[in-house]
Amino acid sequence: MNSELTKYFTKHLTILKMLKFLRILMGYYNPTNLSQPLVWTARAYSFTIWLITLYSLIKYFFVLYVFHIADITLSLYTGDEFFFKYYRATETNDIIIGNKLSVFNIGIKFIILVTIAFRLLLTCLKIRHFKSHTNFNLNFFTINFVIIASRLTCLLVTTVLVVLYVRMKYLRQRMERNTVPVNIISKNFILSKVREVRRCLLYYNTLLDSVADIDRELQCSVNIIYILTRLNLTCLGYENHLQMFT
Repeated sequence: MNSELTKYFTKHLTILKMLKFLRILMGYYNPTNLSQPLVWTARAYSFTIWLITLYSLIKYFFVLYVFHIADITLSLYTGDEFFFKYYRATETNDIIIGNKLSVFNIGIKFIILVTIAFRLLLTCLKIRHFKSHTNFNLNFFTINFVIIASRLTCLLVTTVLVVLYVRMKYLRQRMERNTVPVNIISKNFILSKVREVRRCLLYYNTLLDSVADIDRELQCSVNIIYILTRLNLTCLGYENHLQMFT
């Protein structure tokens, strides 16, 4: 029974689905494989998060509010489709080249799970510490909510780059194995080596093309991450201020 349950969760609760669920939970719009009523529900939820953030941050942290809303607006425009498009393209390229590894290998899964677990644990500890010293404060909660949301966007971009890095490393190792001896004996042997080089170069081009296809969304996400990360320092100072004077 336990083994069957483990197999079920392993099959259905994938890293991709977990990232999608967390993004939706944090107010990002993601209509992939959703029915029409759920699509409208997701939009309404994103708009609700937009209003809560507006109420909590616009008075004291207008700049932070603007760039968080820019992040949510980007998700409303793209639906995070760029990430899933990149995932599908990488999966197809792996099949063509004969790479039997999954898109998210053990290392990538470990990075994603540890990052999410650490951020959630840290936020829970901060909220618990804050509540033990003061009453509940919506601004404090919203700031931490925005920080987690920005970390999820950062995690998406990091995952794209790590997936690309793993495949570039695989391609380098494959090219290194494709050596030609000094004493050339068979013409067919040389032709097979040439074909292998061509396959590797084609794989290299398709990897770059898959990144180029999502370049605009990726650049927007990186810019938003950079600004939000800088603004997080201001938020940390505000948290310390609340703990000292409230």
